[in-house]
Amino acid sequence: MKQVAVLATLLAISMVGSYIVWTDDSPDVTTTGDEVMVYSANPADVTTLAWKSETVDIVLERKSDTKGEYTWVTTTERKEKKAKKPPKSHGEEGEEGEEGVPEGIEAPTDDVPPGDGAEPGAEGAEGEEPEADEPAEVIVTTMSFRGNKQAEEMWDSFAPLMALRELKPEDATQEFFGFDEPDGTVEVTRKGQLQSIIVGGETFGGRDKYVKTGDRIFLLDDQAIRPLQFGKTRLLERNLQPLGEPETASVTITSPAGEKTFVQQNRDDRAQAKWTTQEDPETEHTVGTWLGKVYKMRAKTYVLEADIEGTLEVAFTYELKGDTESWPVQILKDDKTPANYYAKPTYLRGVVELTRSLASDAVEDLEQIMAD
Repeated sequence: MKQVAVLATLLAISMVGSYIVWTDDSPDVTTTGDEVMVYSANPADVTTLAWKSETVDIVLERKSDTKGEYTWVTTTERKEKKAKKPPKSHGEEGEEGEEGVPEGIEAPTDDVPPGDGAEPGAEGAEGEEPEADEPAEVIVTTMSFRGNKQAEEMWDSFAPLMALRELKPEDATQEFFGFDEPDGTVEVTRKGQLQSIIVGGETFGGRDKYVKTGDRIFLLDDQAIRPLQFGKTRLLERNLQPLGEPETASVTITSPAGEKTFVQQNRDDRAQAKWTTQEDPETEHTVGTWLGKVYKMRAKTYVLEADIEGTLEVAFTYELKGDTESWPVQILKDDKTPANYYAKPTYLRGVVELTRSLASDAVEDLEQIMAD
């Protein structure tokens, strides 16, 4: 009996699948085979990556300074802000001091000479046109920040760029691939030459993208594009320094109370690791708990120092040192109540706003750390 039920279920599934295939009117798209190369390039050949659309532009650039190479991301967003219509006034005095006519009550016309009245939709008594809706205001917002690890990996993803397959669209239309209303365009600068890749629609039942460069059409894994398309959140580096606690050999803290350096002993053995002072390398210090709060501080958003309201002062500075590198971080606060906190880390090459609760906890506990 069970065997009959199983066979009946399989037969029903097969019939449904056959019906879907029989009634599917999507155009056939033939392919040339397995994964193919859209273009050839080495990671060093690619100097910029960009996503361009009607609402947002995301641009990745390679940069370098005395601390090394890094990826710099600039986002430009465009949003429409529709102008508000002025509120209608009721009961206001007229030109000759008479009270306005309440809404819904027809105005008397006994004293109005023939031909001087204004019908709905017609020009006013003085020939003025009715006020038209004001065009929507476009607000442009630009932000720049250091790219995170995923941003660094983008260079390898696009050098070379590999597609799932190349398509031969003899029977398909521009509308089928979504190129009539594309999502956006990926622009790759390699060896000084610009390569434009139009991003069309998604595959039926999937998220892979149809893309077009020149006369060639490919099917591209959506994950190759999505980090770039949503780079404002996905590619933003939030860590204030690249060193985690296991990689930190020492930390030097400078505050109004003075300067102290703490050393991490046995850092290769996390069970035995402890923080001590240079003067007393045997006695464990409570700075480890305080550093736990420091490591949790993250960039909330990137800001321009010139745009910060109020006066900034340095709350404290700490510098983490590893085996071969060091990364100083300045913690700033404004003169508001409650204060807002900012960081100026060398690693991020800019100024970022911090979460107030985490930063204020670190500032409040610092006095005890420096006094011990």
